[in-house]
Amino acid sequence: GREQSVVIVGDAGTIEVTRPFLPEWEPATVILRREGHAVHEQRFDVPGANQFLHQSEHFASLVLDPSRDAWPAEDGARNVAACEALEKSWRSGAPVSIEVV
Repeated sequence: GREQSVVIVGDAGTIEVTRPFLPEWEPATVILRREGHAVHEQRFDVPGANQFLHQSEHFASLVLDPSRDAWPAEDGARNVAACEALEKSWRSGAPVSIEVV
């Protein structure tokens, strides 16, 4: 199978996401754990989506109507910064700070 998850560790707790990258229509679970005197856990089911389908539809809508607003380039720069930090953290086994772009 194609199992995957993302765990983000911070000073105040963790965020865990099941199936963050596989496009499926089934819900993905997000688990938020806050550290303190006691661990507080919240679970959220996020509706599934096919990200590739939505990206293609968005691109097609911009081609058909160039006056539509595209997402700002800063969103892409932030996504790349987050992905690079994830890779550095994975390789080093240590937390990596992200510079605000």
